[in-house]
Amino acid sequence: MARTVAYVHQAMLQHRVWLLRDPFTRIKLIDTVQRNSFLLIQDDTIHNLYGGNKARKLDALIPDLLSRDVTDVVTCGGLQSAHTSAVSAALNEASVLYGRHVRVHLLVRGERPAFPTGHHLMALMHAETVTYVNRSRYANRQAMLTEEAQLLSKRYFNSKVAVIEEGAQGPLAMLGFIRLVHWLASSSKGLPDPLHTAYHIVVDSGTGTSAVGLALGVRLMGLPWHIVGVMLAGNEEYYASQSCRLSSLFDLELSSGAFVQDVGLEESAGGNISTDSSVGLPLTWVNRERTRKFGNLLPGDVEACKEIARKHGVLVDPIWTLSAWEVSEMLSAEISEGPEMSPGGIEAGFKAKKAIVMLHTGGAALALQGLGQRFPDAF
Repeated sequence: MARTVAYVHQAMLQHRVWLLRDPFTRIKLIDTVQRNSFLLIQDDTIHNLYGGNKARKLDALIPDLLSRDVTDVVTCGGLQSAHTSAVSAALNEASVLYGRHVRVHLLVRGERPAFPTGHHLMALMHAETVTYVNRSRYANRQAMLTEEAQLLSKRYFNSKVAVIEEGAQGPLAMLGFIRLVHWLASSSKGLPDPLHTAYHIVVDSGTGTSAVGLALGVRLMGLPWHIVGVMLAGNEEYYASQSCRLSSLFDLELSSGAFVQDVGLEESAGGNISTDSSVGLPLTWVNRERTRKFGNLLPGDVEACKEIARKHGVLVDPIWTLSAWEVSEMLSAEISEGPEMSPGGIEAGFKAKKAIVMLHTGGAALALQGLGQRFPDAF
């Protein structure tokens, strides 16, 4: 198993250019009210503007766009989409760092608000153009994006236009999570005893790309871990379909040799990379503790977020990250032998053979601004 982890790094990760200089992230032990505990991967802290799963999705994707001399990028999302704000900000930042300007064009579902806030305000600050789209046109996202890309090709002389799907769904986006899984399994600052602990990593899910990417990383490296995706934007049928579609797309890229460098290792030495989408991923889809129509608040949601911030110094939002927090608390209560800490810290004192981990997907600060505009009485 350890050889497979090393081989994945050599064959898939170390020769690639990444957006994030280092896959490092902080890990914190959270003690729950029920006197249980889980580990929190604080991915919300890895970047000031677009931390969390957006940064992981763009980690391999943006350097790939720059290497292909793309001049324009078109993508889409809702009014408070963390995806649109992250793509705009990250490409703007990368353009400055690499001295090449890439124009970002956003197709946003809904009408322009009188006072832009949160993720939408940041998107407006960094994007070249923002077009507001009605729901009927937005319903056929693929046709909408293709049409916009064709218009941009005609509008800008000598342009090269790339399309990023809503939520950055796709094989390149999932590479960032494979890089994260490798770091968690191999770094001295990652998860303790990774080869002998059955970690259950909880992640809130919109398109499901983050959960599937993590599960692919776990399967590639043969780790005894399991991913728990909290369904927020669809039913179990939708997420099962997404699992099959995304893993199949990744397997096609993998089998074509697109992601693998020949590092001269024999299969017996761990040189065998395969995911085989016909084999089930180490991934389970679950509902959030209190189900609701996506985007809605329930009584007590905002107060729960405030209490978490006060007690743990962690910022979560009611729509996304609170759902993963609540599921992590619930699952940690079901484990008879929970994480234990010694004075030596995580590396020295973690003793559990099965443990719950929450991956913080970020975006809470800007998401709360948008929610405050929609639900002022809740704040």
